[in-house]
Amino acid sequence: MKVSFLSERMLPGLGMDRLVHSYASFLAQDGHDVRLHTPEASLDLVPSGLTHTPLPPIRSRRAPIQDWEVWGALPALPTSKERHWVLATPPYTSLSGFLGDTTILHGGTSPPTGLGWKGTATYLWRELSSSLVHLPLATRIVTLSKFLAKGLPASVHGATAIIPPGWDHYPLKTREESALMRERLLGGRQHLLLVMGRLNAKYQPYKGLLDILRIVRSLPHVRLAASGWGDDRDGCALQHAGVAVLPQHPSEDMGNLIGAADLVVMASRWEGYGLPAAEAQFQGVPVIALNRGALSEVVHQGVSGMLVDDVQGLADGIRNLLDEPQRRKEMGLAGQERAQSRTWAHAAATFSSFLFS
Repeated sequence: MKVSFLSERMLPGLGMDRLVHSYASFLAQDGHDVRLHTPEASLDLVPSGLTHTPLPPIRSRRAPIQDWEVWGALPALPTSKERHWVLATPPYTSLSGFLGDTTILHGGTSPPTGLGWKGTATYLWRELSSSLVHLPLATRIVTLSKFLAKGLPASVHGATAIIPPGWDHYPLKTREESALMRERLLGGRQHLLLVMGRLNAKYQPYKGLLDILRIVRSLPHVRLAASGWGDDRDGCALQHAGVAVLPQHPSEDMGNLIGAADLVVMASRWEGYGLPAAEAQFQGVPVIALNRGALSEVVHQGVSGMLVDDVQGLADGIRNLLDEPQRRKEMGLAGQERAQSRTWAHAAATFSSFLFS
């Protein structure tokens, strides 16, 4: 089968990009003709042997104009009627009515909290155009969680499948490498916390990075490490705050980085799934997070991690878990046990079956 993925970018530290990488890799391994079309890509996120076609950059920050720009890219795309198109991110989801057989990977629309009127306008455009036009015109929809499925318009429920992603896209940690990583990052402190995702605290304020920084400032024995996507200014700002910054950390070493931490921390006010929580459990590291979005589907409350109601609860929970090494060990083992049934082999097989149905 011929399959093409369309995505805004393929960069480390961004959740949907990781999903595209994993799905494309498994489909290619199964012998399908898989292509990746995106304006921006890191070699770390382009599967080996895959055909990557660069697209014109998206220049505008305004959502309606972005849709107009990607419509202009249509002549550069393959025209085979036999090709299955997977639309991974806006604005490429706006092409659902133009490309024949289309599957939208629905990761939800992140909320505009803290972004002012421009952010709110973009959010409203994405929500309305998606619900009224793009999703109904798609052949099928794959969403990541029950939480996201509940937010879909009733008219598309029959064309929708809930397929949670695999948790095992990073190699398992090794005890020796994780120990070396931990020693290097601690900087003389006693405990290490890890956050993963965007390194810019202002671009997505709902992620709560500033709240985590405030909590860590009150814990002199704790070092915070941050890994994900960001530019030099983002890294410098975090380093100035005392954070150990590992931007665009190589995929092959992410397991050792996660395994070096005592806890993986999330302060998001909204999560369509919560890949950092999944990645932590696969490596046997407990998770502590706000109980928002789909995280209750990912973390087994009180068993593989802790979900709390507010930022004060997050601070208290971090202190309590750092004081209880045996409980952290038990949570880590429980997370690894949960991860055994949440593999990319299973997710990709389910995705492939639905894609070609």
